Amino acid sequence: MRLLFLFICLLFVDSIFAQQKYWVYVNGINNKKIAQDRLEEYGCEIINYSKWLNAFSVNSDQNFSQLNKDFIDSIQPVAVFQQNSSEGPIAPKMGFALEQINAQSFIEKSFTGKGVKIGIIDGGFLEADKDRRLSHLFENNQIKAYRDFVTPALGPYEGSKHYGDDHGNEVWHMIAGKDPESKVQFGMAQGAEFYLARTDDGR
Repeated sequence: MRLLFLFICLLFVDSIFAQQKYWVYVNGINNKKIAQDRLEEYGCEIINYSKWLNAFSVNSDQNFSQLNKDFIDSIQPVAVFQQNSSEGPIAPKMGFALEQINAQSFIEKSFTGKGVKIGIIDGGFLEADKDRRLSHLFENNQIKAYRDFVTPALGPYEGSKHYGDDHGNEVWHMIAGKDPESKVQFGMAQGAEFYLARTDDGR
């Protein structure tokens, strides 16, 4: 019983001091190296650097109020998605690519691709209709056209994995995919309509 109590206490303490992920926006491109060195000296774990945002993605449990911010524009915590109640749905987590472009800012503005027509021209969409990361698009009738210019005799979403005929699915995931099992969102255009063309032969 004492061991169980100690284990629960340790979990509680660990949750208090758990690391939080932040975007640290650098003041000027020339301060990138200075910012990285200072953040590492301050105990931050550098995850990645976004040239597009001129910002570092970091893990830290530090109080940034004590950090010299002469080389930093702003520091923003990355949103943490948690279940609102014991019975409520869990909000999706951002995939790596969406996190890198700070996609949450766009999602909060309700930019979902609704009303947009997207054409994907690729090597194939093998078994896309069975792909759970695309299932929401099929369920909502968002695929408006499909045409195979390589082997017209094949049925929709047929081909050979050996020849990479599923490459279009990978592209599609990054445009509008989400995984209902892991609750991860990979693409932003969840509300768009899609026109698919198989134009490349993997051989």
